[in-house]
Amino acid sequence: DAMAAVSGVVGSAVTQTSDKSDLNIQDVIRLDHNKVNTLFTELLQSDNPQKIQEYFGQIYKDLTAHAEAEEEVVYPSVRPFYGQDNTQELFDEQAQQKRLLEEIKAIDPSSSQFKDRIKQLMDIIGDHIRQEESTMFAAIRNNLSSDQSEQLATEFKAA
Repeated sequence: DAMAAVSGVVGSAVTQTSDKSDLNIQDVIRLDHNKVNTLFTELLQSDNPQKIQEYFGQIYKDLTAHAEAEEEVVYPSVRPFYGQDNTQELFDEQAQQKRLLEEIKAIDPSSSQFKDRIKQLMDIIGDHIRQEESTMFAAIRNNLSSDQSEQLATEFKAA
């Protein structure tokens, strides 16, 4: 019947959308942010220096790869509409983040200083994430088509 036909069409349209493996750049960046936040939480909850070292190793690797992909792919693409100053701020925060990562790398994970530094890093990253997920994401939504945003996600993942 006609009703079944309509719901069939609607059904398939909905499935196609949710099945799409094409995440946009905002989705991909947000997934990275969520993953690193989870790692920070795990690290802070642990009292085992070996575990702490493992979590930090993963955070170090993930943040470094994330920053490089953003600097190669995302920031140059958004600069024209997100603005030179805003984009520069993101670059500067990542430079600060890299310096802290290197400092933390040299600290004994069993020392109290280690977690203090981690909390400092989390503050910087927290600000960075808030800026990206609010103003930068809005600028992307307003200036790029879905296709362009998905293309950017593909390049980001390949970077």
